[in-house]
Amino acid sequence: MRALSAFLVILCFAVYTAGCATKREARAEVTATPKQETAAPDAVQVTVPTPVAKIAPTPDLIPPVLVKKAAIKWQESPAGEIVDLDMGTSTTFTLFIPKNFTFNNDGTTSLTVHFHGASWFMQQEHTRRGATNPLLTCNAKEGDAAYESDVMKPGLFRGVLKKVGERLSPIARRPVAINEIELSSFSGGYSGARGLLRLPEIEPMISRLLLDDSLYIGDSAESKPDDRKPQLDRLQPFIDFARKAQAGERIFVLEHSNTPSLKSVGPKDCGRAIMAALGMQMVDVAPNSIPAARTTTDFPLIRRADSGNAHVWCYLGENVAIHMSHLRNQADIWKAIEQKNSVHVIIPPMEQRTITRDESAVVESIDLGSSFTLFLPPAYKVPKDGDVELTMHFHSATWFAYQEHLRRGMDGPLVAAYVGEGSRVYKNALIDPARFQQIIDQVTTKLKERGGPDATHVSSVSITSISAGYGSVREILRNPANFPIIRRVILADSLYGDLEPVPLAQGKRVVLAEHVDVWLPFARLAMAGEKTFIITTSEIATSYASSSEVAHAIVAKLGLVEIPADPKSIAANAKDYGLRTSADKGSFHAWFYKGNDAMVHRTLARRIAELWEAADQAGDP
Repeated sequence: MRALSAFLVILCFAVYTAGCATKREARAEVTATPKQETAAPDAVQVTVPTPVAKIAPTPDLIPPVLVKKAAIKWQESPAGEIVDLDMGTSTTFTLFIPKNFTFNNDGTTSLTVHFHGASWFMQQEHTRRGATNPLLTCNAKEGDAAYESDVMKPGLFRGVLKKVGERLSPIARRPVAINEIELSSFSGGYSGARGLLRLPEIEPMISRLLLDDSLYIGDSAESKPDDRKPQLDRLQPFIDFARKAQAGERIFVLEHSNTPSLKSVGPKDCGRAIMAALGMQMVDVAPNSIPAARTTTDFPLIRRADSGNAHVWCYLGENVAIHMSHLRNQADIWKAIEQKNSVHVIIPPMEQRTITRDESAVVESIDLGSSFTLFLPPAYKVPKDGDVELTMHFHSATWFAYQEHLRRGMDGPLVAAYVGEGSRVYKNALIDPARFQQIIDQVTTKLKERGGPDATHVSSVSITSISAGYGSVREILRNPANFPIIRRVILADSLYGDLEPVPLAQGKRVVLAEHVDVWLPFARLAMAGEKTFIITTSEIATSYASSSEVAHAIVAKLGLVEIPADPKSIAANAKDYGLRTSADKGSFHAWFYKGNDAMVHRTLARRIAELWEAADQAGDP
C-alpha cells in the first residue's frame, strides 16, 4: 500500500510539473497604484536591503480548513500582466503583476516567490488571497534537485530580482526595488526554497516561509524504519529560519499531511526534527475545537505545534488528494497567516456575472432517465476504497450546472436535473419516497460499470437548487430517512410556498405552515453543526409566498434573529445586490439580499460556486 502511495505521489509530481511548463500568451493591461509618483527612471536600481523588521508573534493563528478541490482554470483570467523571465536555466520564472499593484513610498515592494505549481493556478490563488504585490512562480522541468542548483548559480537570483524591478519600474513610473520576499513551496519545490535560504544575499530578505506539504530529506545514519530521521545538514537551513521565526524575527509555517515517510524523510518526519531542534511540543487538536479540526471536513487538523512565529500543522490524510489540497487551498493558508480568515462564514457578495457554455469542455455525460444526467469530470476514477461524494443539482441548463460544479473546484460526480418549468414538475419528479435512493443506486451502478471497485458506494450527497428546483429538494427533505446521507443543501433564491388562505382573505400574507415546517428538521441539524444548510433570497415579490417570505418564516420558527448587514462588509457593498440581513447559527445560514428585478434572481443562481466556497472555508460540515 505504501509503495502504491509513493507511486501516486511521484506521478502526481510529474503531471503537475509538466503542467507548470505551460506558458500564457494572453496579456492584460496593468496599472500601478503608487502612494506617490515621480518621473520615469533613467536607470533601475536594485539594492540589497537590510534584514526584514521583526514581526509580531502569531501564536494564536487559526489553521485553515483544507478541502478537496480540483485545479480549474477560471473562465476570466486574473487581471494583470504575465511576463516570462528567460534566465537560461531549466527552471522557468514567470512574473505576474496584478492590476493596480501597490508599492511603498520609497519605491520598494514585496515579492511573493513560489516553487512548484502551475503558474496559472498560483496566479489564481494569489488573486483569491487578495494580494496586490507581484508574484514569481518557479517551475523546474528536471525534478526537484534542479530548483536548488539553478537558484544558487552565482548572481542568478539577483538577476531575477533585477529583471522584476525593470518590469515594475515603467508601470510605477519610478524605480522599484524588491525589499522583501515571502517564500512558499509545494511538494518538490522545497529545494528551491532551501536554495534561497542558503544565499546570504537573499536570506535576509525573506520574511515568511510557507511549506505546503513540501520538505523531503534523505535518511541520516541514525534513521530507523519506525523512526525516520533526516540528514540535519540538509535540513539545517529550515531549522535556522524556523528558529528566527520562533524568536519573532520571521514567520515559518510547515503544514503537512499525515503521510508516513516513504523513499525519503517526508514533511511529517522533517517537521518532527524541526520541532525537536526548537524544543517545540506537538499537541493533539480536539475535534470541533476550531473549524479546521472538525471531523466532518475533508482533511481535519489533528495535531499542531506553535512557538513564537514558528508553526507546524498536521492534517489527517495519506493520499494524493490531501497532498494536492495543501496547494489548492494556499490562498486560505496565507489568509490564516495574515490573520484574515474568520472562524465565521464570510458571506459572499452578489455581483452579476455573464455565463457562456464552454464548447471545448470534455465531459462524460450519462443519461439516467427522467431528465436526470450524470456528469463525470475528465479522468474521474472512483477512489480505491469506493467512497463517492455525490453532488445533485436541480433546475438549470445542465451544462451550467456542470461548469459551476467545476468552478467550485469539485472533481467528483454530479447529477444534474432539468425536468421542465415550475416547481410542480420538480415536486413530482421526487414525490415517490424511493426515488432519491434509486438515483443514488443508479449512480453506483454506472460507476461500477466504468471500473469502480465492488465496494463503490455513495457516502454523502450535497444538493443545490435554483428557482423552481426547490420542489425536488423539499420532497427529499420531507423524508427524514434521507438525512444520514445528505451532507449539505444550498437553495439559491429557490424557496417558495403557498399562503394560508384565511389570513390571505383578510389581506394578510402568512406562509402556509406545511411549507415552513418541512424545512425545520434539517435546519435544526445544521444549527447543531451536523449538516450545512444555506438559503439565499432576493426581494422579488410573487403572488405566492416569495423566497424571502418563506425564509423569514423559517428563521422565525427556528428562534433566530436577523442581523442587519455590516455596512463595511464586502457582501453589503456589492456593486449590484448588497446583503440586507442575515441569520446564522452553527452551519445554518439564511442570507437576504437586496434586489427585486429579474437579474438578481439570475445573479444568485450564478454564484453557486461562491456559496460552496463560503461553506468550505468556514469549516461547515
